[in-house]
Amino acid sequence: MISCTATSRTSSANCWKSVSRTRSRLFTASDTNGKMTRKLLHKTSFYYLAYFCAIMAAASVLFYFVADALLMDDAEDELLHLKQDFIVNSGKSLRDAEIADWNRYNSDRKISEIDANFSKDTLFYQQFYNIAQKENEPYRVLQTRVSIDGKDYLLSVKSNIIEREDLIVSLVGLFVVVLGLILIGQLILTRNLSLRLWQPFYQTLAAIERFEIDKKNFPALGRNSIEEFTRLNAAINKLVHKNLIIYANQSEFIENAAHELQTPLAIFKGQVDNLLQSEDLTESQADRLGNMLEASERLIKLNRNLLLLSKLDQQVLPTETLQLSEAVRKHAIFFSEQAESSGIAFRIECRGDREMEINPEMMEVVLNNLFNNAIRHNQKGGNIVVTLDSNFLQIANSGLPEKLDADLIFERFAKGRSGSVGSGLGLAIVEKIAAGRGWGLFYDYVDGMHCFRIVF
Repeated sequence: MISCTATSRTSSANCWKSVSRTRSRLFTASDTNGKMTRKLLHKTSFYYLAYFCAIMAAASVLFYFVADALLMDDAEDELLHLKQDFIVNSGKSLRDAEIADWNRYNSDRKISEIDANFSKDTLFYQQFYNIAQKENEPYRVLQTRVSIDGKDYLLSVKSNIIEREDLIVSLVGLFVVVLGLILIGQLILTRNLSLRLWQPFYQTLAAIERFEIDKKNFPALGRNSIEEFTRLNAAINKLVHKNLIIYANQSEFIENAAHELQTPLAIFKGQVDNLLQSEDLTESQADRLGNMLEASERLIKLNRNLLLLSKLDQQVLPTETLQLSEAVRKHAIFFSEQAESSGIAFRIECRGDREMEINPEMMEVVLNNLFNNAIRHNQKGGNIVVTLDSNFLQIANSGLPEKLDADLIFERFAKGRSGSVGSGLGLAIVEKIAAGRGWGLFYDYVDGMHCFRIVF
């Protein structure tokens, strides 16, 4: 059924919702097999960061233990000094009766009765209650034997190490902050320096990404201050120049070959057609000639497509102004009859129109190939829905109950299914024309329909 009505957008909305999430075959960068990629600078910065974090963690732990050992050694020296000071200054003049008063006025040194088993100086840690702080705090304690009035006593000398531990923590914190500032400075310096050093590479990369061999826009890659990048540019220039020559020769060969084959193929097809008109043909001979005629028609179509591809590469086709809806309806009349004769329902939904400047033959090739593809890869009892809007043209058809490989179907000589008859150039030509016109060509499979959409 062919009609142009102000129908709702529901019929192909589902296709477009999914198609909008599908990458354009023409205008997106190649995938990376599902692997995440990162810029070289980011990757380098990540390794620098990981290295510095590991060094910072190891150095901080080492610094803590070294500082702790040094401060504990200092605390023990202080205890020995207090012991020696007592022996030299207080021990000689102190009497038994004065010990209680002496203990009352010396908080860091205490004299007590000595155990008979005490043999040598002892160092250990012990918690003491700090009245000012109202909490237990760690102390380093030295116990030694002293003589007062000819009698042995136990002298306990202690030193508060909580302050030293606070000092260690402060030093480690300061150490981490300094290392952190060094790391941040290193990352900033590395980033700025790398951006400056790698600028020629990014310029080369941008020029290569803009390069299209069929447009013949030779990338301008010159010398720079870095020898390796200069060599890279020279190698790329040489490679591009070589490939441009090969491409030009290939295009010329295809065009010449296609032109030269036109006449022999036409003569061959005509002769086969004449033979088929003979009345004395047997059924077997007629079948063979029919197969030959069909093969010759496919060869002629393939040759015509190759010649068209060559013209597209050279961009030598003149343009005219035409209405898209008129061109679609004109071709739909012919293809709807083919579809319905194969038991396929054909429907057009016209929501808008578009005036475009394009070569009529080029537009005809686009529509013919899309309609042919929708019919050839359909099934009896299937559907074809053509949706026309001012911004896009979509052709959706039923067929195989699975999504096709979007990276493969637009390749030259790719087959959508085994046993399908065609040149294998139809969608490749549509892609070529879309790329030259700056259109977006999308494919998706939604709700049992294969959707091909051209966004203008």
